[in-house]
Amino acid sequence: MGERMSGIFLCLTAGMVGLGLAVQAGTANATPVRLDEPTLACAIDYDWKQVEPSRFLSQVKIRNTGAAVINAWTLRFTLPEPQRVVLYRNARFETFSGPIVAHNIESNGVVEPGNTVAVGFHANGTGMVIHDFTVNGTACAAADE
Repeated sequence: MGERMSGIFLCLTAGMVGLGLAVQAGTANATPVRLDEPTLACAIDYDWKQVEPSRFLSQVKIRNTGAAVINAWTLRFTLPEPQRVVLYRNARFETFSGPIVAHNIESNGVVEPGNTVAVGFHANGTGMVIHDFTVNGTACAAADE
Protein backbone atom coordinates (compact mmCIF):
# COMPACT_ATOMS: atom_id res chain seq x y z
CA MET A 1 0.00 0.00 0.00
CA GLY A 2 2.86 2.40 0.90
CA GLU A 3 4.55 2.02 -2.51
CA ARG A 4 1.25 2.58 -4.31
CA MET A 5 0.57 5.77 -2.29
CA SER A 6 4.11 7.00 -3.04
CA GLY A 7 3.50 6.46 -6.75
CA ILE A 8 0.19 8.34 -6.59
CA PHE A 9 1.89 11.19 -4.72
CA LEU A 10 4.69 11.37 -7.30
CA CYS A 11 2.14 11.50 -10.15
CA LEU A 12 0.18 14.24 -8.38
CA THR A 13 3.37 16.17 -7.64
CA ALA A 14 4.57 15.89 -11.24
CA GLY A 15 1.17 17.02 -12.50
CA MET A 16 1.15 20.01 -10.16
CA VAL A 17 4.66 21.06 -11.20
CA GLY A 18 3.67 20.68 -14.85
CA LEU A 19 0.77 23.06 -14.22
CA GLY A 20 2.99 25.52 -12.36
CA LEU A 21 1.36 24.76 -8.98
CA ALA A 22 2.97 24.27 -5.57
CA VAL A 23 1.92 23.23 -2.08
CA GLN A 24 3.97 24.14 0.98
CA ALA A 25 5.74 21.10 2.42
CA GLY A 26 4.18 19.65 5.55
CA THR A 27 0.72 21.05 4.96
CA ALA A 28 -1.85 18.30 4.51
CA ASN A 29 -4.79 20.55 3.60
CA ALA A 30 -2.94 23.29 1.73
CA THR A 31 -4.43 25.02 -1.28
CA PRO A 32 -2.19 24.83 -4.35
CA VAL A 33 -0.84 28.17 -5.56
CA ARG A 34 0.43 29.05 -9.02
CA LEU A 35 4.19 29.54 -9.12
CA ASP A 36 3.94 31.96 -12.04
CA GLU A 37 1.36 34.28 -10.44
CA PRO A 38 2.70 37.68 -9.39
CA THR A 39 2.89 38.17 -5.64
CA LEU A 40 1.50 41.06 -3.66
CA ALA A 41 3.91 43.91 -2.99
CA CYS A 42 3.01 47.15 -1.26
CA ALA A 43 4.37 50.36 0.21
CA ILE A 44 2.84 52.39 3.02
CA ASP A 45 2.97 56.15 3.39
CA TYR A 46 1.85 56.95 6.95
CA ASP A 47 1.32 60.53 8.10
CA TRP A 48 -0.11 61.85 11.34
CA LYS A 49 -0.74 65.25 12.89
CA GLN A 50 -1.36 66.02 16.55
CA VAL A 51 -4.49 68.24 16.59
CA GLU A 52 -5.04 68.36 20.35
CA PRO A 53 -2.89 67.23 23.29
CA SER A 54 -4.78 63.93 23.40
CA ARG A 55 -5.96 63.44 19.79
CA PHE A 56 -4.27 62.97 16.42
CA LEU A 57 -5.32 62.52 12.79
CA SER A 58 -3.71 59.88 10.59
CA GLN A 59 -3.65 58.93 6.96
CA VAL A 60 -2.39 55.59 5.66
CA LYS A 61 -1.76 55.38 1.92
CA ILE A 62 -1.47 51.82 0.57
CA ARG A 63 0.40 51.73 -2.75
CA ASN A 64 0.34 48.59 -4.86
CA THR A 65 3.99 48.21 -5.90
CA GLY A 66 3.56 44.72 -7.33
CA ALA A 67 2.46 43.40 -10.70
CA ALA A 68 -0.76 41.81 -9.41
CA VAL A 69 -4.08 43.55 -8.85
CA ILE A 70 -5.10 43.60 -5.18
CA ASN A 71 -8.71 42.39 -5.09
CA ALA A 72 -9.99 43.15 -1.58
CA TRP A 73 -7.50 44.09 1.10
CA THR A 74 -7.04 43.84 4.84
CA LEU A 75 -4.72 46.33 6.50
CA ARG A 76 -3.13 45.40 9.84
CA PHE A 77 -0.95 47.46 12.17
CA THR A 78 -0.52 48.08 15.88
CA LEU A 79 -1.52 51.20 17.80
CA PRO A 80 0.38 51.43 21.08
CA GLU A 81 -1.71 51.58 24.24
CA PRO A 82 -3.58 53.73 25.21
CA GLN A 83 -4.21 54.99 21.65
CA ARG A 84 -7.67 54.18 20.33
CA VAL A 85 -9.33 54.83 16.94
CA VAL A 86 -12.44 56.96 17.44
CA LEU A 87 -13.34 57.89 13.83
CA TYR A 88 -12.32 56.44 10.48
CA ARG A 89 -12.91 56.81 6.74
CA ASN A 90 -12.40 54.77 3.56
CA ALA A 91 -12.14 51.47 5.44
CA ARG A 92 -14.19 49.25 7.74
CA PHE A 93 -12.34 48.92 11.02
CA GLU A 94 -12.79 45.63 12.85
CA THR A 95 -10.70 46.60 15.89
CA PHE A 96 -9.97 50.00 17.44
CA SER A 97 -6.95 49.60 19.74
CA GLY A 98 -3.83 47.47 20.00
CA PRO A 99 -3.70 45.24 16.91
CA ILE A 100 -5.77 47.12 14.31
CA VAL A 101 -7.59 45.31 11.50
CA ALA A 102 -9.21 47.37 8.72
CA HIS A 103 -10.86 46.12 5.53
CA ASN A 104 -11.59 47.80 2.23
CA ILE A 105 -15.00 49.24 1.50
CA GLU A 106 -16.83 48.50 -1.73
CA SER A 107 -15.50 51.57 -3.54
CA ASN A 108 -11.77 50.93 -2.89
CA GLY A 109 -11.33 47.17 -2.78
CA VAL A 110 -9.50 46.87 -6.10
CA VAL A 111 -6.04 48.43 -6.21
CA GLU A 112 -4.36 48.21 -9.61
CA PRO A 113 -0.55 48.00 -9.83
CA GLY A 114 0.93 51.46 -9.29
CA ASN A 115 -2.25 52.84 -7.71
CA THR A 116 -2.86 54.00 -4.16
CA VAL A 117 -5.79 53.89 -1.75
CA ALA A 118 -5.94 56.15 1.32
CA VAL A 119 -7.44 55.32 4.72
CA GLY A 120 -7.90 57.93 7.43
CA PHE A 121 -8.56 57.75 11.14
CA HIS A 122 -8.70 59.92 14.25
CA ALA A 123 -7.34 58.44 17.44
CA ASN A 124 -7.03 59.35 21.09
CA GLY A 125 -3.51 59.67 22.42
CA THR A 126 -0.25 60.99 21.05
CA GLY A 127 0.62 60.18 17.46
CA MET A 128 3.84 58.36 16.63
CA VAL A 129 5.48 56.51 13.77
CA ILE A 130 4.10 53.04 13.04
CA HIS A 131 6.29 50.44 11.30
CA ASP A 132 4.36 47.15 11.27
CA PHE A 133 1.88 47.58 8.40
CA THR A 134 0.75 44.53 6.44
CA VAL A 135 -1.73 44.17 3.58
CA ASN A 136 -3.29 40.74 3.16
CA GLY A 137 -0.55 39.32 5.37
CA THR A 138 2.32 40.81 3.35
CA ALA A 139 4.64 43.25 5.13
CA CYS A 140 4.69 46.59 3.35
CA ALA A 141 7.80 48.70 2.80
CA ALA A 142 7.84 52.35 3.83
CA ALA A 143 6.93 54.53 0.84
CA ASP A 144 9.69 56.75 -0.54
CA GLU A 145 8.98 60.42 -0.10
